[in-house]
This record gives sequence, C-alpha cells and structure tokens, in this order.
Amino acid sequence: MPSTPPTENPEQPTRRHFPLRLVLPIGQLMLCAVLIVTFCGPESLAPVRSGTGTIYLETQSTFTDRSGEGAATHTHVQQPPSGHVTATGRVLVSVWLLNLPGSILKMKLAAYGSTHQGFVARAVDAFTGSWLSGAVLALPLWWIVGRGADALVAIKRKAMKPRIRFPEAAISFLLLMAGVLFTVMGIYFALSGAGSWALVAASLLWAFLGGFGVRAWNGQHRIAQSAEF
Repeated sequence: MPSTPPTENPEQPTRRHFPLRLVLPIGQLMLCAVLIVTFCGPESLAPVRSGTGTIYLETQSTFTDRSGEGAATHTHVQQPPSGHVTATGRVLVSVWLLNLPGSILKMKLAAYGSTHQGFVARAVDAFTGSWLSGAVLALPLWWIVGRGADALVAIKRKAMKPRIRFPEAAISFLLLMAGVLFTVMGIYFALSGAGSWALVAASLLWAFLGGFGVRAWNGQHRIAQSAEF
C-alpha cells in the first residue's frame, strides 16, 4: 500500500490564536521603542552621532552620575564606566541584552562603519548609532522564534503548519548553541567578578528561544515519519 503523505489537517477545527511570528518581533520592537522614548527621550531613537561607530552613548552621564570625569573615549566598543548606573543606563542595557544577537551584529556593523569610507559605511554608522538598531536587526530572529512557537502549538493538534524548513531549524540550532556557550562563559566570568549576571540571563533566554525551532522541526519530522507507516 502506498504511503500516505502528511497532511495539514484541514478538516479538523482549529482554534484561532495570535500568530506569535508576528506578535514577538513587533511586540519586542514596540516595547523597546516605548522604553527608550520614556526613559531617554525621542532623540535616543535617532543616531547619537556619525563617524565613530560606538555602541554606547557619547556622554558618560547617561550611564553614571560621574559627569565630571571628562569626555568619553571615541573607541569602537566603549564599555559603560564603573560606578552607580542610572535608570536610563539600565533601560538601554536591558534593550541591548533583550536583543543580544542583534546587538552583537550591531557591533560588527559599527566596526565596519568606523573603519571604512564611503556612502555605505556612513549609512551603516548612522544606523548603528541608534539604540533601537539592535532591536531592528534582531527582527528576523524573533520572527523565526515565533514561527517555531507557532509550529509547537500546531504540533499538539498533529498539524504541520507553519512548516519549519531546514534553514530555520539550523538558525534556531545556532541560537541554542550560542546561547548555551555564552551562558557557560558568562557564568565563569560572573563568578570571577569580571562579568554580569544580566548577560547570563540574556544568553539563557536566547538558548531557550532557539530551542523552539529545533523542537518544532524535530516534532514535524516525527509526524512525517509516522504518516509513512
């Protein structure tokens, strides 16, 4: 008897739910924008400056109350100074950590913008100057995470829509492995006093989110195999 291909179960009634592949990326972007505008002002959404490619604001007083220690250095990756971190600094760092993969990509783009010449480099540098750019760069990853979550919900009904393809599963697996690696490294540095537990929490979050796509791809693969017998 010929095998029966897996179906999308169109005959079964399905309960409507908000597609997480839209809710997650749009929701996190709106949340980050509201937080930045509320605590930092609308000007924080615009590039802070051009031609330097830093990922932190130029004034140290944004992060701490030590505004009398001189101007910030114009390095590519400027670490927030030590001392008492202001509420504004906490919000900006929280946005940075919530979109950790996008923020890392933002640093790479900032390096390109600060070390290259031409229109593309200037445009890249202007884009990375905004505190919202990390959230924008993370939008495709949030979309993939949302598709994985939607697929997990559908798997409970033995449905295979949305179908998770291999590229999405591979990206999810990379997020999972990178999250685990960053978590282990973050715990080591945090215990030695040279790291932050907030980075550990962000790494755990993205390891958890990356597992959605991996679990969904594996679940759909099992459904497809069971339909062949």
